[in-house]
Amino acid sequence: MDETGFFNIYINARLSVEEQRRTIAHELTHIARGDFFSYRSLEEVENM
Repeated sequence: MDETGFFNIYINARLSVEEQRRTIAHELTHIARGDFFSYRSLEEVENM
């Protein structure tokens, strides 16, 4: 989250379009679940 309260997702332009879509969907899932405010470890969050 940036200083204005918005989340920013930066995607590697070298990824294929399909990989970019999957990455965006993955990151949006983290935002929707509130993972950035979680006390769970990175490993726990990524393995959910």
